[in-house]
Amino acid sequence: MRVMLCTTTYLPELNGQAIFTANLAQGLAARGHQVWVVRPGTGFRFTQTADGNLKIIGLPAVRLSFIHKDLRLAVGYRRLLQRLFDQICPDVVHVQDPSPFCQSAVGEARRRGIPAIATHHPGPEISAPYFARLPLPFKRAVEAIGWRFVAHHLNRADAVSVPSRSSAQMLAAHGVRQPARPVSCGIRLNEFTSPSAIDRRKILENFGLPADRVIGLYVGRVDAEKRVDVLIEGLAALQDEQFHLAIAGNGACLPQIKRLIRKCGVEQRVHLLGNVPHENLPALISAADLFLMPGDAESFSIATLEAMACGKPVLAANASALPELVSHLQNGYLFQPQNPQSAAEGIRWLLENRARWAEMGQISRRRAGQHRLENTLQRYEQLYLYTRPQSAARRAGRSAQRRPAFRPLMMLAGILFVLFSLLYASAPLTASAQGGVETLPPITLESLRRLIILTIKDENSLYANGGLIQALLEKGEAVKFVLLQPEKSNTPEQAGAPSSEMQDTFNPRERIRRWLEELGIPPETVDIFEIEEKEINQWYQEMREKWQSIEIQVIPIAP
Repeated sequence: MRVMLCTTTYLPELNGQAIFTANLAQGLAARGHQVWVVRPGTGFRFTQTADGNLKIIGLPAVRLSFIHKDLRLAVGYRRLLQRLFDQICPDVVHVQDPSPFCQSAVGEARRRGIPAIATHHPGPEISAPYFARLPLPFKRAVEAIGWRFVAHHLNRADAVSVPSRSSAQMLAAHGVRQPARPVSCGIRLNEFTSPSAIDRRKILENFGLPADRVIGLYVGRVDAEKRVDVLIEGLAALQDEQFHLAIAGNGACLPQIKRLIRKCGVEQRVHLLGNVPHENLPALISAADLFLMPGDAESFSIATLEAMACGKPVLAANASALPELVSHLQNGYLFQPQNPQSAAEGIRWLLENRARWAEMGQISRRRAGQHRLENTLQRYEQLYLYTRPQSAARRAGRSAQRRPAFRPLMMLAGILFVLFSLLYASAPLTASAQGGVETLPPITLESLRRLIILTIKDENSLYANGGLIQALLEKGEAVKFVLLQPEKSNTPEQAGAPSSEMQDTFNPRERIRRWLEELGIPPETVDIFEIEEKEINQWYQEMREKWQSIEIQVIPIAP
């Protein structure tokens, strides 16, 4: 069978849709099918790579990192899709999301009489993680428009699949006429089955975790809908020094999470591991004691299923699809969603019932066995084989029922999405602090949205913009300073040069850090770069030429 899979996200990106699509593509290819994965690429060029029966095609795309670091939008894809259909001649088209190019793929399949299957991955918050920071009234409006957009997309497909029963019920409640078939995402059970003997201490030490403590592990994105903040606040309420929390993942809310960790005073009990390569997760999960999943909008949670395959008790929010995996007090504990105190009670119960962990792990492992990838591949093979394209008469009837104003409404929805994202959504910058001009371009240019240039003359020039910095941090943005070092001169009174008295007391970097502390801004949330004033213009011009599409606000501060 010749299968075309269309998706906006794929490995090495680490999210549920990317992992599922990669497992599906690789599994189908291993079973002898010809598989093409079509996705937005990393640049403006068409790319193609092949590995046996599996081919990965990258469409020209732009990266919308100002909305989310993993978001790419395919551009100029219509004719390319038509040529791909001509060359591939797929037997079935399977799209993973309602992005514009996936909708075009469904439309092209319909025109050619090819079965089109759509899988819906997001949970109830379909705008997450891209519009999680919108003010509530705007967010509700975007959600309403988004659901109509999604329902229109799914109703055009010949078959719809979802990863859980709760997702099927959710789609029916939002006007999706197509019956949604629950098909587990599946996991490679042999990779995550807990080994008979592991060197727990060595594995934990490799990740910088204390082997003499109870380790609760969260694996996933650090975005708003994942509710990692509930774990931080729950840990603070627990007040048990023996329990430590490890967070394996990255995301737009990481700066807020770091500030919350400091605010709650749990720096010594929370370990931020960053993105852990997927091949290293089995060892990390096996070495941990408990697995934690606080998100209340999970359509399935592959990470939770992987932890269950490793025989771990699970603390999970009692919401969405998680109760389909975790039974209260049997293989884990279900706490009230968005309730840190309830999460703390769940952790306490698990700690007090440590003698039951082996039994709970066995239940988790048995349940994970029902979700082996081989079962998922068989289900999709049957779905591909028996799905038939809609008849022309049925399509005509649906077209006649469609309201004339629907297409303009969809265009308006798209415009609103873009406008709201530009006004309110902002992704944190990911650079680490480095000194020296030679390190600036590769560190800051890719995701830079706001650059603050400080010319230090006296203390007033430091305090002048404190309110702005605080406001930016409250919105979840990271802040970059470029500290201009005036050109060296034999004249100590040169304009812009710090006085000798101030130089003797603090160097400029230390003065900025003291200023941040006095304003209540954690210095760790701000990166400071040093650059000589004579070099800033050339560097800034190079930055402009290379990244013309990036909005940059330069705010000079003077006394």
